[in-house]
Amino acid sequence: IAFLLLIFFLVTTTIETDSGINRKLPPIEDVEDPPIIKEKNIFTVVVNKNNQLLVEEELTDVSDLRSMAIEFLDNG
Repeated sequence: IAFLLLIFFLVTTTIETDSGINRKLPPIEDVEDPPIIKEKNIFTVVVNKNNQLLVEEELTDVSDLRSMAIEFLDNG
């Protein structure tokens, strides 16, 4: 009898699937393109895998970096 009751309740009950929380999301904003930067306004500093510092594609000592950056900003 218990088995028949179990089958009866399994067949007659409904299984609810969780559909999540209903939310109204804000509208998608248009993504603006980044501004165009002139090549003369870019100061490139790269550290390679040998821990060497390359400023504007020239091998440079770390102690000279500050003066080179100031010079670049003054000439800009």
